[in-house]
Amino acid sequence: MSDFKAAYGAQTGIRAGLDEFPFRVEFSLEPLIRYWETDLAVDDCLLGSAARVVLDRVAKVPALRGQATLDIVRENQDLIDALMIAVFSPAFQEEGYAAALLPFRLQTFFATDNFERFLTNHEGFLKGRINADASLLAKVRLIHAYSLILQRVYGVEGGIEFPWISIVDDPETGLERHFKLLLETRFLHVDVLGEAPYSPTRRGGGSARSPSIRPPSWRSCPRRSS
Repeated sequence: MSDFKAAYGAQTGIRAGLDEFPFRVEFSLEPLIRYWETDLAVDDCLLGSAARVVLDRVAKVPALRGQATLDIVRENQDLIDALMIAVFSPAFQEEGYAAALLPFRLQTFFATDNFERFLTNHEGFLKGRINADASLLAKVRLIHAYSLILQRVYGVEGGIEFPWISIVDDPETGLERHFKLLLETRFLHVDVLGEAPYSPTRRGGGSARSPSIRPPSWRSCPRRSS
């Protein structure tokens, strides 16, 4: 069983293995901002008006579009909090356990108070004990990436469901609490650079470049296991 609170444990191993990941991965808020533009700001109701106010603020911070960094998030935390309302409602944020993670990494850039209290360290990395080592987690991450590409690029449904149970000690009672992490990939986007390899529409020879994965977040919704 791996303990993510260890200084040299599974977390370190996963970060060290990032160079072996075969796809380019970017952290971007663009898909989330585009959702605000196309789905929320178009209404004439009060919600649409509020969405346009948020987008006006976004327009004043060009760094929020394109490839983002944690420094950009921290410098504009109030605006990030406003954008994340589209993902986690304010009522849910008060009592729920949820977070938005950097793509294919175990580090959050946004988390509810309860998630932050129980499931992350001071740098936002996930903590807790799980029944897996760094090697297995790296393989699961790779399979998730390939499954996402099959679904988004080729229309092939499939994938895996890794039974991620994170065990943490309650700071008040000292008792163990068990959380099952559920992944939501709505804002996880796949961009193909060039023509998709083995595309049904492809003709003749030639080569194609690998897909790149550009998500704004990897949403994780843990729940206390029964």
